[in-house]
Amino acid sequence: MRPGGWGGRAYYPARMTPDAEPHEMLGLPAFGFGDAGPLRDSLTAAVLAGGKVATASLVIEYIIDGEPLPAVGQRAVFFDSARRPVGVIETTGVRLATIGTVEDGFARDEGEGFADAADWRVAHERFWGGHLDDYRTGLGDPGFVLTASTAVVCEWFRLVARVDPATGRIERVAPDDGRGRLESGVRAFVAAARTATLATIRPDGRPRLVPICHAFGPDDPFGRAVLDSPLDEKPKAVADPLSLARVRDILARPQATLLLERWSEDWDRLGWVRLEAEVAVLGVGDPGHLEAVSALRARYPQYRTQRLEDRPILRFTIERVTTWGDLGIE
Repeated sequence: MRPGGWGGRAYYPARMTPDAEPHEMLGLPAFGFGDAGPLRDSLTAAVLAGGKVATASLVIEYIIDGEPLPAVGQRAVFFDSARRPVGVIETTGVRLATIGTVEDGFARDEGEGFADAADWRVAHERFWGGHLDDYRTGLGDPGFVLTASTAVVCEWFRLVARVDPATGRIERVAPDDGRGRLESGVRAFVAAARTATLATIRPDGRPRLVPICHAFGPDDPFGRAVLDSPLDEKPKAVADPLSLARVRDILARPQATLLLERWSEDWDRLGWVRLEAEVAVLGVGDPGHLEAVSALRARYPQYRTQRLEDRPILRFTIERVTTWGDLGIE
Protein backbone atom coordinates (compact mmCIF):
# COMPACT_ATOMS: atom_id res chain seq x y z
CA MET A 1 0.00 0.00 0.00
CA ARG A 2 2.00 2.91 -1.32
CA PRO A 3 0.04 6.21 -1.57
CA GLY A 4 0.48 8.81 1.07
CA GLY A 5 3.34 7.01 2.75
CA TRP A 6 6.05 6.83 0.14
CA GLY A 7 9.03 8.90 1.17
CA GLY A 8 10.62 9.09 -2.27
CA ARG A 9 13.56 7.04 -3.51
CA ALA A 10 16.06 9.83 -2.94
CA TYR A 11 19.61 8.61 -2.40
CA TYR A 12 21.85 10.44 0.03
CA PRO A 13 25.01 9.64 1.96
CA ALA A 14 24.60 7.96 5.31
CA ARG A 15 23.77 10.17 8.27
CA MET A 16 23.41 8.29 11.51
CA THR A 17 22.16 11.17 13.69
CA PRO A 18 18.77 10.47 15.32
CA ASP A 19 17.20 13.59 13.79
CA ALA A 20 18.21 12.72 10.23
CA GLU A 21 15.50 12.47 7.63
CA PRO A 22 14.57 8.81 7.00
CA HIS A 23 15.92 8.89 3.47
CA GLU A 24 19.31 9.95 4.85
CA MET A 25 19.66 6.87 7.05
CA LEU A 26 22.35 4.57 5.62
CA GLY A 27 22.08 6.29 2.24
CA LEU A 28 19.01 4.17 1.44
CA PRO A 29 15.62 5.08 -0.04
CA ALA A 30 12.85 5.50 2.52
CA PHE A 31 9.10 5.00 2.67
CA GLY A 32 6.19 4.38 5.00
CA PHE A 33 3.74 1.48 4.74
CA GLY A 34 0.31 2.88 3.81
CA ASP A 35 -1.05 6.24 4.91
CA ALA A 36 0.19 7.81 8.15
CA GLY A 37 -1.98 7.03 11.12
CA PRO A 38 -3.57 3.82 12.40
CA LEU A 39 -3.02 1.98 9.09
CA ARG A 40 0.70 2.69 8.97
CA ASP A 41 1.08 1.97 12.67
CA SER A 42 -0.48 -1.48 12.29
CA LEU A 43 1.47 -2.34 9.13
CA THR A 44 4.76 -1.19 10.66
CA ALA A 45 4.13 -3.24 13.78
CA ALA A 46 3.40 -6.30 11.63
CA VAL A 47 6.69 -5.90 9.74
CA LEU A 48 8.72 -5.47 12.91
CA ALA A 49 7.02 -8.52 14.43
CA GLY A 50 7.79 -10.63 11.35
CA GLY A 51 4.17 -11.24 10.38
CA LYS A 52 4.19 -9.06 7.26
CA VAL A 53 6.66 -10.11 4.54
CA ALA A 54 5.02 -8.69 1.41
CA THR A 55 3.49 -5.50 0.11
CA ALA A 56 1.65 -4.42 -3.02
CA SER A 57 1.81 -1.27 -5.14
CA LEU A 58 0.18 -0.19 -8.37
CA VAL A 59 2.50 -0.03 -11.38
CA ILE A 60 1.10 3.41 -12.21
CA GLU A 61 2.53 4.74 -8.94
CA TYR A 62 6.04 4.04 -10.21
CA ILE A 63 5.15 5.54 -13.59
CA ILE A 64 3.81 8.72 -12.00
CA ASP A 65 6.87 9.08 -9.76
CA GLY A 66 9.31 8.23 -12.56
CA GLU A 67 10.88 5.44 -10.52
CA PRO A 68 12.12 1.98 -11.53
CA LEU A 69 10.24 -1.03 -10.24
CA PRO A 70 11.75 -2.68 -7.15
CA ALA A 71 14.47 -5.26 -7.68
CA VAL A 72 15.65 -8.22 -5.63
CA GLY A 73 18.44 -7.22 -3.25
CA GLN A 74 17.43 -3.58 -2.87
CA ARG A 75 17.22 -2.26 0.67
CA ALA A 76 15.11 0.56 2.07
CA VAL A 77 14.45 2.29 5.36
CA PHE A 78 10.81 2.38 6.50
CA PHE A 79 9.49 4.99 8.88
CA ASP A 80 6.52 5.33 11.21
CA SER A 81 3.68 7.87 11.18
CA ALA A 82 5.98 10.47 12.74
CA ARG A 83 8.55 9.87 9.94
CA ARG A 84 10.98 8.29 12.39
CA PRO A 85 13.12 5.50 10.87
CA VAL A 86 12.19 2.21 12.52
CA GLY A 87 13.64 -0.52 10.30
CA VAL A 88 15.37 -1.68 7.12
CA ILE A 89 13.97 -4.22 4.68
CA GLU A 90 15.50 -6.02 1.69
CA THR A 91 13.47 -7.06 -1.34
CA THR A 92 13.55 -10.84 -1.83
CA GLY A 93 11.07 -11.27 -4.67
CA VAL A 94 9.11 -9.24 -7.22
CA ARG A 95 6.21 -10.37 -9.40
CA LEU A 96 3.90 -8.43 -11.70
CA ALA A 97 0.22 -9.31 -11.51
CA THR A 98 -3.13 -7.59 -11.82
CA ILE A 99 -5.69 -6.81 -9.16
CA GLY A 100 -7.68 -9.75 -10.43
CA THR A 101 -4.83 -12.29 -10.53
CA VAL A 102 -3.13 -11.76 -7.14
CA GLU A 103 -2.88 -15.20 -5.51
CA ASP A 104 -4.03 -16.38 -2.09
CA GLY A 105 -0.45 -17.01 -0.93
CA PHE A 106 0.60 -13.42 -1.59
CA ALA A 107 -2.53 -12.13 0.16
CA ARG A 108 -1.58 -14.10 3.27
CA ASP A 109 2.07 -12.98 3.05
CA GLU A 110 0.86 -9.38 3.37
CA GLY A 111 0.25 -10.25 7.02
CA GLU A 112 -2.91 -8.19 7.34
CA GLY A 113 -5.27 -11.04 8.14
CA PHE A 114 -6.60 -11.61 4.63
CA ALA A 115 -8.29 -15.00 4.32
CA ASP A 116 -7.66 -15.16 0.57
CA ALA A 117 -7.07 -13.05 -2.54
CA ALA A 118 -10.75 -12.04 -2.72
CA ASP A 119 -10.48 -10.56 0.76
CA TRP A 120 -7.23 -8.85 -0.27
CA ARG A 121 -8.89 -7.30 -3.36
CA VAL A 122 -11.72 -5.77 -1.34
CA ALA A 123 -9.30 -4.04 1.06
CA HIS A 124 -6.88 -2.86 -1.61
CA GLU A 125 -9.50 -1.59 -4.01
CA ARG A 126 -10.93 0.44 -1.14
CA PHE A 127 -7.50 1.81 -0.23
CA TRP A 128 -6.37 2.61 -3.77
CA GLY A 129 -9.83 3.92 -4.63
CA GLY A 130 -9.33 6.61 -2.00
CA HIS A 131 -6.45 7.98 -4.08
CA LEU A 132 -8.07 8.01 -7.51
CA ASP A 133 -7.85 11.80 -7.79
CA ASP A 134 -4.08 11.61 -7.23
CA TYR A 135 -3.73 8.91 -9.89
CA ARG A 136 -5.84 10.82 -12.39
CA THR A 137 -3.82 13.98 -11.84
CA GLY A 138 -0.50 12.16 -12.06
CA LEU A 139 -1.47 10.30 -15.23
CA GLY A 140 -3.23 13.26 -16.81
CA ASP A 141 -6.20 10.93 -17.30
CA PRO A 142 -9.42 12.11 -15.61
CA GLY A 143 -11.12 8.89 -16.68
CA PHE A 144 -8.73 6.47 -14.97
CA VAL A 145 -10.47 3.78 -12.89
CA LEU A 146 -9.37 0.65 -11.10
CA THR A 147 -10.31 -2.63 -12.78
CA ALA A 148 -9.43 -6.29 -12.36
CA SER A 149 -6.75 -5.80 -15.05
CA THR A 150 -4.97 -2.89 -13.32
CA ALA A 151 -1.29 -3.86 -12.99
CA VAL A 152 0.12 -4.54 -9.51
CA VAL A 153 3.67 -5.01 -8.22
CA CYS A 154 3.78 -7.86 -5.69
CA GLU A 155 6.91 -7.43 -3.60
CA TRP A 156 8.28 -9.78 -0.94
CA PHE A 157 10.88 -8.64 1.57
CA ARG A 158 12.73 -9.61 4.70
CA LEU A 159 13.41 -7.51 7.77
CA VAL A 160 17.14 -6.80 7.84
CA ALA A 161 17.38 -4.52 10.85
CA ARG A 162 15.47 -2.49 13.40
CA VAL A 163 16.32 1.17 13.95
CA ASP A 164 15.75 2.80 17.33
CA PRO A 165 13.89 6.01 16.39
CA ALA A 166 15.23 7.83 19.44
CA THR A 167 18.94 7.07 19.07
CA GLY A 168 19.40 5.89 15.49
CA ARG A 169 20.96 2.69 16.81
CA ILE A 170 20.77 -0.16 14.29
CA GLU A 171 20.20 -3.73 15.36
CA ARG A 172 20.58 -6.43 12.73
CA VAL A 173 17.74 -8.92 13.12
CA ALA A 174 17.83 -10.98 9.93
CA PRO A 175 20.26 -13.87 9.35
CA ASP A 176 23.48 -12.59 7.83
CA ASP A 177 23.95 -14.09 4.37
CA GLY A 178 27.36 -12.44 3.94
CA ARG A 179 26.44 -10.68 0.70
CA GLY A 180 28.40 -7.50 0.16
CA ARG A 181 31.24 -8.66 2.39
CA LEU A 182 34.66 -9.19 0.87
CA GLU A 183 36.85 -12.08 1.96
CA SER A 184 40.43 -11.09 2.66
CA GLY A 185 41.73 -12.48 -0.65
CA VAL A 186 39.08 -10.66 -2.67
CA ARG A 187 39.67 -7.45 -0.73
CA ALA A 188 43.40 -7.69 -1.44
CA PHE A 189 42.75 -8.23 -5.17
CA VAL A 190 40.46 -5.18 -5.29
CA ALA A 191 43.00 -3.09 -3.38
CA ALA A 192 45.78 -4.12 -5.76
CA ALA A 193 43.79 -3.14 -8.87
CA ARG A 194 44.65 0.44 -9.81
CA THR A 195 41.47 0.94 -11.84
CA ALA A 196 38.01 -0.57 -12.18
CA THR A 197 35.51 -0.49 -15.01
CA LEU A 198 32.23 1.15 -13.98
CA ALA A 199 29.08 -0.02 -15.74
CA THR A 200 25.87 2.02 -15.52
CA ILE A 201 22.65 1.74 -17.52
CA ARG A 202 21.86 4.40 -20.11
CA PRO A 203 18.28 5.68 -20.58
CA ASP A 204 17.96 3.45 -23.66
CA GLY A 205 18.86 0.37 -21.60
CA ARG A 206 22.36 -0.08 -23.02
CA PRO A 207 25.39 -0.31 -20.70
CA ARG A 208 27.76 2.61 -20.30
CA LEU A 209 31.37 1.70 -19.40
CA VAL A 210 33.89 4.08 -17.84
CA PRO A 211 37.27 3.39 -16.17
CA ILE A 212 37.51 4.80 -12.66
CA CYS A 213 39.92 5.16 -9.75
CA HIS A 214 38.80 3.88 -6.38
CA ALA A 215 39.66 3.50 -2.72
CA PHE A 216 38.09 1.56 0.12
CA GLY A 217 35.89 3.43 2.56
CA PRO A 218 34.73 2.09 5.93
CA ASP A 219 32.34 -0.85 5.75
CA ASP A 220 28.69 0.11 6.24
CA PRO A 221 26.79 -0.80 9.45
CA PHE A 222 25.78 -4.13 7.88
CA GLY A 223 29.37 -5.11 7.19
CA ARG A 224 29.10 -4.46 3.44
CA ALA A 225 32.26 -3.24 1.71
CA VAL A 226 32.33 0.35 0.43
CA LEU A 227 34.38 1.84 -2.41
CA ASP A 228 34.71 5.56 -3.17
CA SER A 229 35.52 7.08 -6.56
CA PRO A 230 35.99 10.80 -7.29
CA LEU A 231 34.51 12.89 -10.06
CA ASP A 232 37.97 14.34 -10.45
CA GLU A 233 39.51 17.18 -12.47
CA LYS A 234 40.66 15.11 -15.44
CA PRO A 235 39.20 16.60 -18.66
CA LYS A 236 35.46 15.97 -18.96
CA ALA A 237 32.87 16.54 -21.66
CA VAL A 238 30.92 18.88 -19.34
CA ALA A 239 32.03 21.29 -16.62
CA ASP A 240 29.44 20.30 -14.01
CA PRO A 241 30.37 16.85 -12.64
CA LEU A 242 26.73 16.13 -11.78
CA SER A 243 25.91 16.49 -15.49
CA LEU A 244 28.27 13.69 -16.50
CA ALA A 245 26.46 10.87 -18.28
CA ARG A 246 27.49 8.25 -15.72
CA VAL A 247 26.16 10.45 -12.90
CA ARG A 248 22.88 11.04 -14.70
CA ASP A 249 22.58 7.27 -15.08
CA ILE A 250 23.20 6.77 -11.35
CA LEU A 251 20.77 9.48 -10.27
CA ALA A 252 18.08 7.81 -12.38
CA ARG A 253 19.01 4.27 -11.33
CA PRO A 254 21.31 4.15 -8.29
CA GLN A 255 22.81 0.75 -9.01
CA ALA A 256 26.02 -0.06 -10.85
CA THR A 257 28.55 -2.83 -11.46
CA LEU A 258 32.31 -2.63 -11.05
CA LEU A 259 34.71 -5.02 -12.81
CA LEU A 260 38.30 -5.38 -11.62
CA GLU A 261 40.50 -7.70 -13.62
CA ARG A 262 44.05 -8.94 -14.05
CA TRP A 263 45.44 -9.90 -17.42
CA SER A 264 48.45 -12.18 -17.80
CA GLU A 265 50.04 -13.99 -20.70
CA ASP A 266 50.13 -16.89 -18.26
CA TRP A 267 46.43 -17.75 -18.40
CA ASP A 268 46.68 -19.63 -15.13
CA ARG A 269 47.04 -16.17 -13.57
CA LEU A 270 43.91 -14.63 -15.09
CA GLY A 271 41.34 -13.40 -12.57
CA TRP A 272 38.53 -10.93 -12.08
CA VAL A 273 36.12 -9.65 -9.46
CA ARG A 274 32.67 -8.28 -10.27
CA LEU A 275 30.95 -6.10 -7.68
CA GLU A 276 27.27 -5.18 -7.89
CA ALA A 277 26.58 -2.10 -5.83
CA GLU A 278 24.17 0.55 -4.65
CA VAL A 279 25.51 4.01 -5.47
CA ALA A 280 25.17 7.31 -3.61
CA VAL A 281 26.60 10.70 -4.55
CA LEU A 282 28.56 12.28 -1.69
CA GLY A 283 28.38 16.05 -1.98
CA VAL A 284 30.82 18.54 -0.50
CA GLY A 285 30.24 18.64 3.25
CA ASP A 286 28.43 15.31 3.41
CA PRO A 287 29.56 12.83 6.08
CA GLY A 288 32.39 10.68 4.78
CA HIS A 289 33.37 13.06 1.96
CA LEU A 290 36.64 14.36 3.43
CA GLU A 291 37.62 10.88 4.62
CA ALA A 292 37.12 9.58 1.08
CA VAL A 293 39.28 12.39 -0.30
CA SER A 294 42.07 11.49 2.13
CA ALA A 295 41.92 7.80 1.19
CA LEU A 296 42.01 8.59 -2.53
CA ARG A 297 44.99 10.94 -2.15
CA ALA A 298 46.88 8.33 -0.14
CA ARG A 299 46.30 5.81 -2.93
CA TYR A 300 46.83 8.09 -5.95
CA PRO A 301 49.55 10.80 -5.55
CA GLN A 302 48.17 12.59 -8.61
CA TYR A 303 45.14 13.62 -6.57
CA ARG A 304 47.25 15.63 -4.14
CA THR A 305 47.22 18.53 -6.61
CA GLN A 306 43.51 18.28 -7.41
CA ARG A 307 40.74 19.99 -5.43
CA LEU A 308 38.83 16.80 -4.66
CA GLU A 309 37.36 18.41 -1.55
CA ASP A 310 35.34 20.65 -3.90
CA ARG A 311 34.00 17.82 -6.04
CA PRO A 312 31.41 15.04 -5.55
CA ILE A 313 32.40 11.46 -4.78
CA LEU A 314 30.61 8.32 -5.91
CA ARG A 315 30.13 5.86 -3.03
CA PHE A 316 29.58 2.21 -3.98
CA THR A 317 28.08 -0.03 -1.29
CA ILE A 318 28.63 -3.62 -2.39
CA GLU A 319 25.57 -5.85 -2.67
CA ARG A 320 26.95 -8.91 -4.47
CA VAL A 321 30.40 -10.29 -5.21
CA THR A 322 31.33 -12.64 -8.06
CA THR A 323 34.88 -13.88 -8.62
CA TRP A 324 36.71 -15.97 -11.18
CA GLY A 325 40.22 -17.31 -11.66
CA ASP A 326 43.38 -16.79 -9.65
CA LEU A 327 43.01 -13.88 -7.24
CA GLY A 328 46.34 -14.42 -5.50
CA ILE A 329 48.57 -11.36 -5.11
CA GLU A 330 52.26 -11.77 -5.89
